[in-house]
Amino acid sequence: MKTLYICGAGNSETVRLAQRISRVRPRWERIVLLDDDPRKHGQVILGVKIEGRLSFLERADGHTAEIVNSVT
Repeated sequence: MKTLYICGAGNSETVRLAQRISRVRPRWERIVLLDDDPRKHGQVILGVKIEGRLSFLERADGHTAEIVNSVT
């Protein structure tokens, strides 16, 4: 299974939609929120923690990652 990276973590509707999709048809093993605003790091949106900056994607495995840009 893949990891879903949601960039621009300020939009909780994107997280809610991803969780709903994953419940109906398991698609992602893990959801990771990213945002370049350091004040948001560590916050939790709908049970998903904002883990860090967008540069975190440099370490993502391109074969097991899906990336979504969430408009805030």
